[in-house]
Amino acid sequence: MPLTRSGISGYLAMPSIATAPAGEVPWAWTRLENGLGIIAVQDSAAPLVGVEVIHRVGSAQDPPGREGTAHLLEHLRFGTSRGYPLPGIYPEVNLLAASYRGTTYPWKTVYGTESLPPLLDRILALEADRLQFLEFREDLVAREKRVVAEESLYRSRDTPFGELRRRIFHALYPGHAFGRWVEREDSIAAVIEAEDLAAFHETTMGAGTAVVLVTGPLPTEE
Repeated sequence: MPLTRSGISGYLAMPSIATAPAGEVPWAWTRLENGLGIIAVQDSAAPLVGVEVIHRVGSAQDPPGREGTAHLLEHLRFGTSRGYPLPGIYPEVNLLAASYRGTTYPWKTVYGTESLPPLLDRILALEADRLQFLEFREDLVAREKRVVAEESLYRSRDTPFGELRRRIFHALYPGHAFGRWVEREDSIAAVIEAEDLAAFHETTMGAGTAVVLVTGPLPTEE
Protein backbone atom coordinates (compact mmCIF):
# COMPACT_ATOMS: atom_id res chain seq x y z
CA MET A 1 0.00 0.00 0.00
CA PRO A 2 1.57 3.31 -1.03
CA LEU A 3 2.53 5.52 1.88
CA THR A 4 0.82 8.74 0.74
CA ARG A 5 -1.77 10.97 2.35
CA SER A 6 -4.47 8.81 0.78
CA GLY A 7 -2.90 5.89 2.63
CA ILE A 8 -3.12 7.57 6.04
CA SER A 9 -6.09 9.92 5.62
CA GLY A 10 -8.49 7.38 7.10
CA TYR A 11 -6.40 7.20 10.25
CA LEU A 12 -6.03 10.97 10.51
CA ALA A 13 -9.84 11.26 10.47
CA MET A 14 -10.43 8.63 13.15
CA PRO A 15 -12.49 9.74 16.20
CA SER A 16 -9.37 9.75 18.36
CA ILE A 17 -7.93 12.39 16.06
CA ALA A 18 -11.07 14.41 15.43
CA THR A 19 -12.75 14.36 18.87
CA ALA A 20 -10.13 13.68 21.52
CA PRO A 21 -11.18 14.62 25.10
CA ALA A 22 -10.24 18.10 26.21
CA GLY A 23 -6.69 18.28 27.48
CA GLU A 24 -5.55 15.09 25.72
CA VAL A 25 -3.30 14.90 22.70
CA PRO A 26 -5.32 13.62 19.70
CA TRP A 27 -3.65 10.60 18.15
CA ALA A 28 -4.38 7.44 16.20
CA TRP A 29 -2.51 4.19 15.51
CA THR A 30 -2.84 1.43 12.93
CA ARG A 31 -0.81 -1.22 11.14
CA LEU A 32 -0.99 -1.78 7.39
CA GLU A 33 -1.20 -5.19 5.74
CA ASN A 34 2.53 -5.14 4.99
CA GLY A 35 3.30 -4.73 8.70
CA LEU A 36 4.13 -1.03 8.59
CA GLY A 37 2.90 0.80 11.67
CA ILE A 38 1.51 4.34 11.46
CA ILE A 39 1.11 6.70 14.40
CA ALA A 40 -0.55 10.05 13.73
CA VAL A 41 -0.44 12.78 16.38
CA GLN A 42 -2.45 15.95 15.78
CA ASP A 43 -0.86 19.17 17.00
CA SER A 44 -2.59 22.11 15.36
CA ALA A 45 -0.32 24.59 17.17
CA ALA A 46 2.87 23.22 15.60
CA PRO A 47 4.26 25.19 12.65
CA LEU A 48 5.81 22.14 10.96
CA VAL A 49 4.89 18.54 10.22
CA GLY A 50 7.31 15.97 11.55
CA VAL A 51 7.78 12.55 9.94
CA GLU A 52 9.93 9.89 11.57
CA VAL A 53 10.53 6.44 10.12
CA ILE A 54 11.72 4.26 12.98
CA HIS A 55 13.10 0.79 12.22
CA ARG A 56 13.45 -1.67 15.08
CA VAL A 57 16.80 -2.64 13.61
CA GLY A 58 20.22 -1.22 14.43
CA SER A 59 23.87 -2.06 14.69
CA ALA A 60 23.14 -4.97 17.03
CA GLN A 61 21.70 -6.79 13.99
CA ASP A 62 24.84 -6.32 11.90
CA PRO A 63 25.93 -9.67 10.38
CA PRO A 64 29.06 -11.16 11.98
CA GLY A 65 32.14 -9.85 10.22
CA ARG A 66 30.05 -7.12 8.61
CA GLU A 67 29.78 -4.76 11.57
CA GLY A 68 28.79 -1.33 10.30
CA THR A 69 26.19 -2.66 7.84
CA ALA A 70 23.24 -0.88 9.47
CA HIS A 71 25.14 2.40 9.68
CA LEU A 72 26.31 2.18 6.08
CA LEU A 73 22.78 1.39 4.95
CA GLU A 74 21.49 4.43 6.84
CA HIS A 75 23.82 6.56 4.73
CA LEU A 76 22.81 4.83 1.51
CA ARG A 77 19.14 5.67 2.16
CA PHE A 78 20.10 9.21 1.11
CA GLY A 79 21.42 7.90 -2.23
CA THR A 80 19.12 6.90 -5.08
CA SER A 81 15.90 4.94 -5.49
CA ARG A 82 13.59 4.12 -8.40
CA GLY A 83 11.64 7.34 -8.01
CA TYR A 84 14.69 9.46 -7.20
CA PRO A 85 17.54 8.71 -9.63
CA LEU A 86 20.64 10.87 -9.68
CA PRO A 87 21.14 13.43 -8.26
CA GLY A 88 19.15 11.30 -5.83
CA ILE A 89 17.28 11.47 -2.54
CA TYR A 90 19.54 13.84 -0.62
CA PRO A 91 18.87 16.92 -2.79
CA GLU A 92 15.11 16.25 -2.59
CA VAL A 93 15.19 15.95 1.20
CA ASN A 94 17.31 19.09 1.37
CA LEU A 95 14.72 20.91 -0.74
CA LEU A 96 11.62 19.72 1.13
CA ALA A 97 12.68 19.61 4.76
CA ALA A 98 13.49 22.42 7.15
CA SER A 99 15.60 19.85 9.00
CA TYR A 100 16.41 16.17 8.47
CA ARG A 101 18.56 13.44 9.95
CA GLY A 102 19.42 9.78 9.92
CA THR A 103 20.79 8.03 13.01
CA THR A 104 21.79 4.44 13.73
CA TYR A 105 21.59 3.13 17.28
CA PRO A 106 22.29 -0.42 18.47
CA TRP A 107 18.54 -1.06 18.80
CA LYS A 108 16.99 1.15 16.08
CA THR A 109 17.56 3.27 12.98
CA VAL A 110 15.70 6.57 12.63
CA TYR A 111 15.08 8.88 9.67
CA GLY A 112 13.41 12.17 10.57
CA THR A 113 12.24 15.30 8.78
CA GLU A 114 10.41 18.50 9.68
CA SER A 115 8.69 20.33 6.84
CA LEU A 116 5.88 22.72 6.00
CA PRO A 117 2.43 21.05 6.13
CA PRO A 118 1.74 21.38 2.36
CA LEU A 119 4.85 19.25 1.71
CA LEU A 120 3.64 16.26 3.73
CA ASP A 121 2.56 14.27 0.67
CA ARG A 122 5.97 14.65 -0.97
CA ILE A 123 7.83 13.67 2.20
CA LEU A 124 5.70 10.54 2.60
CA ALA A 125 6.16 9.64 -1.07
CA LEU A 126 9.93 9.95 -0.67
CA GLU A 127 9.97 7.77 2.44
CA ALA A 128 7.84 5.13 0.74
CA ASP A 129 10.07 5.07 -2.33
CA ARG A 130 13.35 4.69 -0.51
CA LEU A 131 11.88 2.04 1.77
CA GLN A 132 10.61 -0.06 -1.14
CA PHE A 133 12.86 0.77 -4.09
CA LEU A 134 16.28 1.75 -2.75
CA GLU A 135 19.13 1.30 -5.23
CA PHE A 136 22.50 -0.20 -4.33
CA ARG A 137 24.88 1.47 -6.75
CA GLU A 138 28.52 0.49 -6.38
CA ASP A 139 29.69 4.10 -6.79
CA LEU A 140 27.38 5.37 -4.04
CA VAL A 141 28.33 2.51 -1.73
CA ALA A 142 32.00 3.39 -2.22
CA ARG A 143 31.27 7.05 -1.52
CA GLU A 144 29.39 6.31 1.70
CA LYS A 145 32.16 3.98 2.88
CA ARG A 146 34.49 6.98 2.75
CA VAL A 147 31.99 9.08 4.69
CA VAL A 148 31.63 6.39 7.37
CA ALA A 149 35.42 6.16 7.63
CA GLU A 150 35.62 9.92 8.22
CA GLU A 151 32.87 9.74 10.83
CA SER A 152 34.75 6.97 12.60
CA LEU A 153 37.80 9.22 12.80
CA TYR A 154 36.27 12.40 14.16
CA ARG A 155 33.32 11.04 16.14
CA SER A 156 34.58 7.92 17.82
CA ARG A 157 37.94 6.42 17.24
CA ASP A 158 40.57 8.97 18.19
CA THR A 159 38.73 11.32 20.54
CA PRO A 160 38.45 11.32 24.35
CA PHE A 161 34.65 11.23 24.09
CA GLY A 162 34.80 8.34 21.65
CA GLU A 163 37.07 6.35 23.94
CA LEU A 164 34.85 7.09 26.95
CA ARG A 165 31.75 6.00 25.07
CA ARG A 166 33.48 2.81 23.91
CA ARG A 167 34.43 1.90 27.48
CA ILE A 168 30.95 2.68 28.84
CA PHE A 169 29.21 0.49 26.28
CA HIS A 170 31.67 -2.34 26.76
CA ALA A 171 31.10 -2.15 30.51
CA LEU A 172 27.33 -1.97 30.22
CA TYR A 173 26.99 -4.71 27.60
CA PRO A 174 29.92 -7.12 27.97
CA GLY A 175 29.82 -9.69 25.21
CA HIS A 176 26.64 -8.20 23.75
CA ALA A 177 26.21 -6.69 20.28
CA PHE A 178 25.38 -3.31 21.85
CA GLY A 179 28.94 -3.15 23.09
CA ARG A 180 30.39 -2.99 19.59
CA TRP A 181 28.43 0.16 18.67
CA VAL A 182 31.52 2.36 18.52
CA GLU A 183 34.09 -0.12 17.26
CA ARG A 184 36.25 0.78 14.25
CA GLU A 185 33.74 0.93 11.43
CA ASP A 186 36.21 2.36 8.91
CA SER A 187 38.18 -0.88 8.49
CA ILE A 188 35.18 -3.19 8.84
CA ALA A 189 32.97 -1.25 6.39
CA ALA A 190 35.63 -1.74 3.74
CA VAL A 191 34.62 -5.40 3.36
CA ILE A 192 30.87 -4.66 3.01
CA GLU A 193 29.71 -4.83 -0.60
CA ALA A 194 26.57 -3.57 -2.34
CA GLU A 195 25.05 -7.06 -2.36
CA ASP A 196 25.55 -7.30 1.43
CA LEU A 197 23.60 -4.08 1.90
CA ALA A 198 20.85 -5.19 -0.48
CA ALA A 199 20.45 -8.49 1.36
CA PHE A 200 20.37 -6.77 4.77
CA HIS A 201 17.80 -4.26 3.54
CA GLU A 202 15.60 -7.00 2.06
CA THR A 203 15.72 -9.44 4.95
CA THR A 204 16.12 -7.21 8.00
CA MET A 205 14.74 -3.72 7.30
CA GLY A 206 11.39 -4.34 5.62
CA ALA A 207 8.14 -2.51 6.26
CA GLY A 208 7.30 -4.89 9.08
CA THR A 209 10.22 -3.54 11.13
CA ALA A 210 9.16 0.09 10.80
CA VAL A 211 6.79 2.60 12.37
CA VAL A 212 6.00 5.93 10.70
CA LEU A 213 5.32 8.68 13.22
CA VAL A 214 3.57 11.74 11.74
CA THR A 215 3.06 14.75 14.01
CA GLY A 216 1.89 18.34 13.63
CA PRO A 217 -1.05 20.13 12.01
CA LEU A 218 -2.28 17.09 10.11
CA PRO A 219 -5.09 17.08 7.54
CA THR A 220 -8.26 15.38 8.77
CA GLU A 221 -9.86 15.01 5.35
CA GLU A 222 -8.80 14.93 1.72
